[in-house]
Amino acid sequence: MRQMYGDNCLSRAQIFRWYAQFKSGVETIEDEARPVHPFSVRNEGLTAKVRKRIQEERCVTVRMMADEFGVNREMIRQIIAEDLGKRKVASRFVLHALSDDQCVLVVAVDKR
Repeated sequence: MRQMYGDNCLSRAQIFRWYAQFKSGVETIEDEARPVHPFSVRNEGLTAKVRKRIQEERCVTVRMMADEFGVNREMIRQIIAEDLGKRKVASRFVLHALSDDQCVLVVAVDKR
């Protein structure tokens, strides 16, 4: 078929999927309706909840928040890293509430 139709030919896998659909009784070749914009739970509301949860309990884990808010861990990780600008150091979140002078003192103590 590729020799006859070239790049306009369906792939073998797609032909098998269509065959299975027609065999199961689906007779339409139209695509099913999809939402215009993909659904995303990463929004300002969830970001605010994550921020508040981290402020309440510094030792909260990504897994705990994912279970609490009903989203996957990667979504929580992206919110923490990209939206809140926090990063993980030595398996703990870095304290961002310290002043510059306090950060210098913490670094000096850690180097001892």
